[in-house]
Amino acid sequence: MKLNHFLQRLLLALCCLTVISAPSFSQTTRAEKRANRDIYVLPSAGFTIFHFADFATSPLSYLGSGVNMGTGYLWENKKSEHLFDASLMLGLGLGMAPLSNYFNTSTSSMVAGLSLYDHQLFQILEGSLPEFLNLKLGGALTSTSYFRYNDHLMNNGLGLESLLNLMLAAKIKADVSRKSEQVIDLYLFKMKFKPVKRDLAFQCNIGLLNMNYRPGYAYTMDSEVIGSETNPISYLLNGHQWSVNGWRLNTLLEYSQYRPSGNGYKIACVWDAAFAPGKFEHFQIASHSIKFTYIINRK
Repeated sequence: MKLNHFLQRLLLALCCLTVISAPSFSQTTRAEKRANRDIYVLPSAGFTIFHFADFATSPLSYLGSGVNMGTGYLWENKKSEHLFDASLMLGLGLGMAPLSNYFNTSTSSMVAGLSLYDHQLFQILEGSLPEFLNLKLGGALTSTSYFRYNDHLMNNGLGLESLLNLMLAAKIKADVSRKSEQVIDLYLFKMKFKPVKRDLAFQCNIGLLNMNYRPGYAYTMDSEVIGSETNPISYLLNGHQWSVNGWRLNTLLEYSQYRPSGNGYKIACVWDAAFAPGKFEHFQIASHSIKFTYIINRK
């Protein structure tokens, strides 16, 4: 990508974030903002199904599953929210290749993915939406590094890449709380349901500036080795280059329920897809995750 094209996209992204961040400037003091916001710790665990292909190692396509775990911190009030989250995914992908009489097509790849995520959202259209709806808009920065290994590919079996994305983020939340006690008379007995705070939210992130750290052509390593002077990290990343291209999109649908103490839990369905052409051979991945998160109120 030409340098001027890159600078234009960077300027556009910065302008978008500047406009999005404008509502945060208010006359309230910092102490008042802190007093009016909730702080949560969000440990999570879940199950992931993923599908990826990397043409720098092999045109094999992989379908697999694994587990994910992580933790996050959320600072939130009605007008804004700031979330930081770190997560790790571990799984095994099975190669999807046609049967052959010439080579073994029963192959698999171990996969590990480390993700760091941060977003800042601000309420918009206040007063224009029903009271139970809250719409926020802002920006997100996400970084994901993947490590993959398929020993059937021998000296071309190791895969390493990093994705860095500056994204436009939008989130709509609906308050579906039970405001008062409800009683259902079943003739033989009655069922009582106490008031409970509940939220249903949907979020969509769209990549504005998409960067990837990929090998120049293939993962086959033939760089110079000089005994103990060779840096293992530099050797593994030999030939990798940053590129500004591709796209990334992710969505989140979650249900949250709170106790009177402010603690609670979330159940979320997360979809994430990315395409990274790099300099020559592209990498693509899509994942679907179900996550369970504890909500720990720290205020």
